[in-house]
Amino acid sequence: MSTDRQRPREGVPALLASLVTTLETDRVDLVDLERASGLLRFRAASEGQLIFEAVDGLADRFRLEAATFWFDAEPVLRRGYERLLAELPR
Repeated sequence: MSTDRQRPREGVPALLASLVTTLETDRVDLVDLERASGLLRFRAASEGQLIFEAVDGLADRFRLEAATFWFDAEPVLRRGYERLLAELPR
């Protein structure tokens, strides 16, 4: 059984084109934040510009959740990357 989340996003190109036209810039990144990595979610929360909020306060909750996750995960990930890099042959 197919759900909305599993179906291709046919409307995404049209939405992106509409945003580019409306905002009068091609500097638009359109991302599915429910499927995004922790780092992308954090960058969107800290650097992104909100253009629509379906429910009052939803963007603030997203920012808090994204920052909390990244601040917890980043030090652990960094140590793991450093360990892997140190083990690579030179």
